[in-house]
Amino acid sequence: FGVMGLLLGALQVGRPIVAERYLASSQISETRGAFTDAEKDVRRAMAIDEWQRLRPKPYLQLGILYKKMGLADRPETFFSRAADLQARGLVPEALFEYGRAANGGDLELGRVALTEKAKLASHYASTLYKTGVTGEACHYWLVSIQANPEEINGRFGAARAFHDMADYWKAIKYFEQIFTKTSQPCLIADIANDLGDCWYKLGHSDTARKYYMASRKWPGRVNYRALKTLTARYYK
Repeated sequence: FGVMGLLLGALQVGRPIVAERYLASSQISETRGAFTDAEKDVRRAMAIDEWQRLRPKPYLQLGILYKKMGLADRPETFFSRAADLQARGLVPEALFEYGRAANGGDLELGRVALTEKAKLASHYASTLYKTGVTGEACHYWLVSIQANPEEINGRFGAARAFHDMADYWKAIKYFEQIFTKTSQPCLIADIANDLGDCWYKLGHSDTARKYYMASRKWPGRVNYRALKTLTARYYK
Protein backbone atom coordinates (compact mmCIF):
# COMPACT_ATOMS: atom_id res chain seq x y z
CA PHE A 1 0.00 0.00 0.00
CA GLY A 2 2.89 2.36 0.76
CA VAL A 3 4.44 1.74 -2.65
CA MET A 4 1.10 2.21 -4.36
CA GLY A 5 0.61 5.46 -2.50
CA LEU A 6 4.01 6.71 -3.62
CA LEU A 7 3.28 5.75 -7.23
CA LEU A 8 -0.09 7.50 -7.18
CA GLY A 9 1.50 10.58 -5.61
CA ALA A 10 4.23 10.63 -8.25
CA LEU A 11 1.60 10.31 -10.95
CA GLN A 12 -0.37 13.25 -9.59
CA VAL A 13 2.75 15.40 -9.40
CA GLY A 14 4.05 14.25 -12.77
CA ARG A 15 0.93 14.94 -14.82
CA PRO A 16 1.10 18.75 -14.64
CA ILE A 17 4.80 18.66 -15.53
CA VAL A 18 4.21 16.45 -18.56
CA ALA A 19 1.26 18.61 -19.62
CA GLU A 20 3.37 21.77 -19.49
CA ARG A 21 6.05 20.06 -21.57
CA TYR A 22 3.45 19.23 -24.21
CA LEU A 23 2.25 22.84 -24.25
CA ALA A 24 5.82 24.06 -24.66
CA SER A 25 6.37 21.53 -27.44
CA SER A 26 3.22 22.79 -29.13
CA GLN A 27 4.59 26.32 -29.22
CA ILE A 28 7.84 25.08 -30.78
CA SER A 29 5.92 23.16 -33.44
CA GLU A 30 3.81 26.23 -34.13
CA THR A 31 6.87 28.40 -34.79
CA ARG A 32 8.05 25.76 -37.29
CA GLY A 33 4.72 25.80 -39.06
CA ALA A 34 3.84 22.25 -37.96
CA PHE A 35 0.32 23.22 -36.91
CA THR A 36 -1.09 19.69 -36.86
CA ASP A 37 1.66 18.50 -34.49
CA ALA A 38 1.14 21.58 -32.35
CA GLU A 39 -2.57 20.83 -32.07
CA LYS A 40 -1.89 17.22 -31.06
CA ASP A 41 0.45 18.35 -28.29
CA VAL A 42 -2.14 20.72 -26.82
CA ARG A 43 -4.76 17.96 -26.90
CA ARG A 44 -2.31 15.58 -25.20
CA ALA A 45 -1.68 18.12 -22.44
CA MET A 46 -5.41 18.48 -21.86
CA ALA A 47 -5.91 14.70 -21.85
CA ILE A 48 -3.14 14.11 -19.30
CA ASP A 49 -3.92 16.95 -16.89
CA GLU A 50 -7.59 17.67 -16.24
CA TRP A 51 -6.71 21.07 -14.80
CA GLN A 52 -5.61 22.19 -18.26
CA ARG A 53 -9.17 21.74 -19.48
CA LEU A 54 -10.35 24.23 -16.85
CA ARG A 55 -8.05 27.12 -17.72
CA PRO A 56 -7.97 29.49 -20.71
CA LYS A 57 -4.38 28.93 -21.88
CA PRO A 58 -4.84 25.68 -23.89
CA TYR A 59 -7.92 27.04 -25.65
CA LEU A 60 -6.06 30.24 -26.51
CA GLN A 61 -3.26 28.18 -28.05
CA LEU A 62 -5.72 26.10 -30.03
CA GLY A 63 -7.57 29.22 -31.18
CA ILE A 64 -4.37 30.79 -32.51
CA LEU A 65 -3.47 27.53 -34.25
CA TYR A 66 -6.88 27.15 -35.87
CA LYS A 67 -6.76 30.74 -37.07
CA LYS A 68 -3.42 30.06 -38.76
CA MET A 69 -4.89 26.88 -40.24
CA GLY A 70 -7.77 28.89 -41.72
CA LEU A 71 -10.40 27.40 -39.37
CA ALA A 72 -12.18 30.63 -38.51
CA ASP A 73 -15.42 29.05 -37.30
CA ARG A 74 -14.00 26.89 -34.50
CA PRO A 75 -15.13 27.79 -30.95
CA GLU A 76 -11.46 27.92 -29.92
CA THR A 77 -10.93 30.59 -32.59
CA PHE A 78 -13.80 32.61 -31.14
CA PHE A 79 -12.24 32.23 -27.68
CA SER A 80 -8.81 33.50 -28.75
CA ARG A 81 -10.47 36.36 -30.64
CA ALA A 82 -12.37 37.28 -27.47
CA ALA A 83 -9.16 37.34 -25.44
CA ASP A 84 -7.51 39.55 -28.06
CA LEU A 85 -10.46 41.99 -28.07
CA GLN A 86 -10.44 42.06 -24.27
CA ALA A 87 -6.74 42.94 -24.25
CA ARG A 88 -7.49 45.82 -26.62
CA GLY A 89 -10.24 47.14 -24.35
CA LEU A 90 -13.09 46.27 -26.73
CA VAL A 91 -15.30 44.78 -24.03
CA PRO A 92 -18.72 44.45 -25.76
CA GLU A 93 -17.07 42.79 -28.76
CA ALA A 94 -15.08 40.46 -26.48
CA LEU A 95 -18.23 39.46 -24.60
CA PHE A 96 -19.91 38.61 -27.90
CA GLU A 97 -17.02 36.35 -28.95
CA TYR A 98 -16.95 34.61 -25.55
CA GLY A 99 -20.64 33.89 -26.09
CA ARG A 100 -19.93 32.40 -29.52
CA ALA A 101 -17.20 30.23 -28.02
CA ALA A 102 -19.56 29.04 -25.27
CA ASN A 103 -22.18 28.05 -27.85
CA GLY A 104 -19.73 26.21 -30.09
CA GLY A 105 -20.61 22.70 -28.91
CA ASP A 106 -17.57 21.96 -26.69
CA LEU A 107 -18.91 21.65 -23.14
CA GLU A 108 -15.57 22.08 -21.38
CA LEU A 109 -14.61 25.08 -23.49
CA GLY A 110 -18.12 26.42 -22.98
CA ARG A 111 -17.68 26.43 -19.20
CA VAL A 112 -14.34 28.23 -19.45
CA ALA A 113 -15.73 30.76 -21.95
CA LEU A 114 -18.73 31.55 -19.75
CA THR A 115 -16.49 31.96 -16.71
CA GLU A 116 -14.30 34.43 -18.59
CA LYS A 117 -17.37 36.23 -19.94
CA ALA A 118 -18.85 36.58 -16.45
CA LYS A 119 -15.61 37.93 -14.98
CA LEU A 120 -15.13 40.43 -17.79
CA ALA A 121 -18.75 41.64 -17.67
CA SER A 122 -18.62 42.07 -13.89
CA HIS A 123 -15.32 43.96 -14.01
CA TYR A 124 -16.59 46.21 -16.80
CA ALA A 125 -19.79 46.87 -14.86
CA SER A 126 -17.77 47.91 -11.81
CA THR A 127 -15.77 50.33 -13.94
CA LEU A 128 -18.94 51.86 -15.37
CA TYR A 129 -20.54 52.08 -11.92
CA LYS A 130 -17.58 54.04 -10.55
CA THR A 131 -17.98 56.58 -13.35
CA GLY A 132 -21.65 57.06 -12.51
CA VAL A 133 -23.15 55.14 -15.45
CA THR A 134 -25.41 53.09 -13.19
CA GLY A 135 -27.95 51.86 -15.76
CA GLU A 136 -25.31 50.53 -18.15
CA ALA A 137 -23.36 49.02 -15.26
CA CYS A 138 -26.49 47.19 -14.17
CA HIS A 139 -26.90 45.80 -17.69
CA TYR A 140 -23.44 44.26 -17.66
CA TRP A 141 -23.91 42.85 -14.16
CA LEU A 142 -26.99 41.08 -15.49
CA VAL A 143 -24.87 39.78 -18.39
CA SER A 144 -22.43 38.43 -15.81
CA ILE A 145 -25.24 36.68 -13.91
CA GLN A 146 -26.55 35.09 -17.10
CA ALA A 147 -23.08 33.80 -18.00
CA ASN A 148 -22.34 32.40 -14.55
CA PRO A 149 -25.38 32.21 -12.23
CA GLU A 150 -23.23 31.01 -9.31
CA GLU A 151 -21.18 34.20 -9.16
CA ILE A 152 -22.02 36.53 -6.26
CA ASN A 153 -20.41 39.69 -7.65
CA GLY A 154 -22.93 40.06 -10.45
CA ARG A 155 -25.94 39.74 -8.15
CA PHE A 156 -24.50 42.07 -5.54
CA GLY A 157 -23.63 44.69 -8.16
CA ALA A 158 -27.02 44.45 -9.88
CA ALA A 159 -28.81 44.74 -6.57
CA ARG A 160 -26.85 47.84 -5.60
CA ALA A 161 -27.49 49.38 -9.03
CA PHE A 162 -31.22 48.73 -8.80
CA HIS A 163 -31.16 50.26 -5.32
CA ASP A 164 -29.45 53.39 -6.64
CA MET A 165 -32.04 53.63 -9.42
CA ALA A 166 -34.84 53.36 -6.80
CA ASP A 167 -36.06 50.05 -8.24
CA TYR A 168 -36.26 48.56 -4.76
CA TRP A 169 -38.31 45.46 -5.61
CA LYS A 170 -35.68 44.26 -8.10
CA ALA A 171 -32.94 45.16 -5.65
CA ILE A 172 -34.63 43.00 -3.01
CA LYS A 173 -34.87 40.12 -5.50
CA TYR A 174 -31.12 40.05 -6.14
CA PHE A 175 -30.07 40.80 -2.56
CA GLU A 176 -32.15 37.87 -1.28
CA GLN A 177 -30.58 35.49 -3.81
CA ILE A 178 -27.14 36.12 -2.31
CA PHE A 179 -28.21 34.60 1.01
CA THR A 180 -28.30 31.15 -0.62
CA LYS A 181 -24.86 31.58 -2.21
CA THR A 182 -22.63 32.77 0.62
CA SER A 183 -21.81 31.94 4.23
CA GLN A 184 -19.55 34.96 4.86
CA PRO A 185 -20.81 36.73 8.00
CA CYS A 186 -19.72 40.22 6.93
CA LEU A 187 -21.37 39.91 3.54
CA ILE A 188 -24.56 38.51 5.06
CA ALA A 189 -24.65 41.42 7.52
CA ASP A 190 -24.19 43.91 4.68
CA ILE A 191 -26.94 42.29 2.62
CA ALA A 192 -29.27 42.36 5.61
CA ASN A 193 -28.60 46.09 5.92
CA ASP A 194 -29.21 46.61 2.21
CA LEU A 195 -32.50 44.77 2.42
CA GLY A 196 -33.44 46.88 5.41
CA ASP A 197 -32.74 50.01 3.36
CA CYS A 198 -34.90 48.75 0.48
CA TRP A 199 -37.86 47.84 2.67
CA TYR A 200 -37.56 51.16 4.52
CA LYS A 201 -37.66 53.07 1.22
CA LEU A 202 -40.79 51.11 0.27
CA GLY A 203 -42.46 52.19 3.50
CA HIS A 204 -42.33 48.78 5.25
CA SER A 205 -40.70 49.87 8.52
CA ASP A 206 -41.41 46.64 10.40
CA THR A 207 -39.79 44.48 7.71
CA ALA A 208 -36.87 46.88 7.49
CA ARG A 209 -36.38 46.70 11.27
CA LYS A 210 -36.32 42.89 11.05
CA TYR A 211 -33.40 42.95 8.61
CA TYR A 212 -31.48 45.62 10.53
CA MET A 213 -31.82 43.57 13.71
CA ALA A 214 -30.73 40.43 11.86
CA SER A 215 -27.58 42.25 10.81
CA ARG A 216 -26.86 43.27 14.40
CA LYS A 217 -26.98 39.65 15.56
CA TRP A 218 -23.67 38.82 13.91
CA PRO A 219 -20.98 38.86 16.64
CA GLY A 220 -17.91 41.03 16.61
CA ARG A 221 -19.17 43.45 13.95
CA VAL A 222 -19.50 47.14 14.64
CA ASN A 223 -22.39 47.73 12.29
CA TYR A 224 -22.85 51.49 12.14
CA ARG A 225 -25.40 51.32 9.34
CA ALA A 226 -27.80 49.24 11.40
CA LEU A 227 -27.26 51.32 14.54
CA LYS A 228 -27.92 54.52 12.65
CA THR A 229 -31.09 53.33 10.97
CA LEU A 230 -32.54 51.77 14.12
CA THR A 231 -32.51 55.08 15.99
CA ALA A 232 -35.69 56.91 16.94
CA ARG A 233 -34.92 59.49 14.28
CA TYR A 234 -35.97 56.91 11.68
CA TYR A 235 -38.76 55.27 13.67
CA LYS A 236 -40.58 58.02 15.51
